[in-house]
Amino acid sequence: DFKTSAVNEKNEYTTYNIELTEKLQNAENKIESLANTNNELETNLDTANNLSLELKDFKTSAVNEKNEYTTYNIELTEKLQNAENKIESLANTNNELETNLDTANNLSLELK
Repeated sequence: DFKTSAVNEKNEYTTYNIELTEKLQNAENKIESLANTNNELETNLDTANNLSLELKDFKTSAVNEKNEYTTYNIELTEKLQNAENKIESLANTNNELETNLDTANNLSLELK
């Protein structure tokens, strides 16, 4: 009876050890899978961080370019305003010259 009991107990421990070994192997597999997933996530995070930096650089560049265009547009608007003022001044001068020419022609006719 003692021998049978000892053999049965040994078999129970062997079965339990097999179960524990299987659970340990499953846990190791899960750890390896999680480690791989963690590595992938870290790689993805690095990629995302790099893209974020690139986008910040792009945004800064775009803002700088926008500011340059804004400054240039202000300069062009000022030049356009100056040109329009000059055109108006020349048109006024032209009108005065035409009036003076008409007056001169009339005087010339009167003198004849």
